[in-house]
Amino acid sequence: MLESLHPESQPGTRNLILVPDAIGLLESAAFLESVEYFRPLHAATGLTRTGRVLSSAEIATLISTPTNVLRLLSRSAIDLGAVSRVVLAWPELHADYPELEAIETIMSESRTSQRVVITSDTSTNSDFLERHARRAPTANAAPPYTVPSGSARYAATEFSRASDSVIAALDILNPAKALIWDPSPTPLCVNSWMPEPRGTVISSNPDETTCDLAIAMQLPTQEVFETLQENSRNVLLLVRAFQIPYVRAMVATARSLRLPSEADRARDRAFRLRQEIRGYIERQPLNDSMLALSPLFDEHDPSTVAAALASQISLTEEPECHTEEVPTWIRIRVDAGKRQRIRTGDLVGALLNAVEIPKNRVGKVDVRDGYSLVEVRADVADEAVNGLNGLLLRGNKLAARPDRR
Repeated sequence: MLESLHPESQPGTRNLILVPDAIGLLESAAFLESVEYFRPLHAATGLTRTGRVLSSAEIATLISTPTNVLRLLSRSAIDLGAVSRVVLAWPELHADYPELEAIETIMSESRTSQRVVITSDTSTNSDFLERHARRAPTANAAPPYTVPSGSARYAATEFSRASDSVIAALDILNPAKALIWDPSPTPLCVNSWMPEPRGTVISSNPDETTCDLAIAMQLPTQEVFETLQENSRNVLLLVRAFQIPYVRAMVATARSLRLPSEADRARDRAFRLRQEIRGYIERQPLNDSMLALSPLFDEHDPSTVAAALASQISLTEEPECHTEEVPTWIRIRVDAGKRQRIRTGDLVGALLNAVEIPKNRVGKVDVRDGYSLVEVRADVADEAVNGLNGLLLRGNKLAARPDRR
């Protein structure tokens, strides 16, 4: 449609499409990516990355919110004078956002650009359109999205670790049946799993099956997200760090899921090393070894000698995504105890039902007179603290924090 409005465009023409918010940006990008005329296309989901892309490659189409365009302009990352077409998408939605001043600036900086308007209702905002896009070609289109809806968890992961993140998520959430939605031409997780995990379906079709958990390997459009939500009890979105604000804009209730990090894996390796050394001490007589090492204790600190020996112990590396065998626990202090009529079952029930922590992530619960101590796995500690804070339990509003002792 936009191509027909300006058919004489030459290769390298840069179209600037202004959308009202993150969801409009993602859905517009998903639609336009399939049209050769608009490629190469870039959606401004991160200012630093967008600046690098604009400086290193010719982009035919840039999709962004007005506010982010101004930020790119302030960094000299974009030249509005070189833009051939400015598309104002859904101005009736822009009018409800604090971006009108940004639109004014963009329009004034791109005076020679052709104006195109996409709207769901040409009868509204007539003054707005007269001011910003007088006599511009106008096309009718449905709004790009509904209001934020539903609930989902999200986890930030790097592209190179996406497969490991999926395996770790399945390990933590333990669904009976899972759908891995991967729209990429060569699904990443297929190469990592031979065969696929039991009870898991890998598909580019979000409507493939009903399941307990749907994991999206890429940030979905709202339409895909709603389909995943309809067919599964829980949805987990694997995203890049810069996409988190867009998840929160699309999902009404978005909660983070902390997956095992490199620091967690380092702690696990250190734990296994200590366990192996303890095994040596308990199983083998060390008199001959002490005799051999005694001269070294005169030359070096004994801890240095021990560290040198420990570095020679060969540990069999477990797959990086499996950390269940070596638990790392965090103790949480809850400012309510026996005096507030709190019982062990109350806290366990709150964690399992209200906060939705898996049962195998909850450890010892110690209820004392004025407070309680709860042990949870390290990978859900932040989620447990945030979930318990402000929770009403037997008439008491809980306050929780990590116990530093």
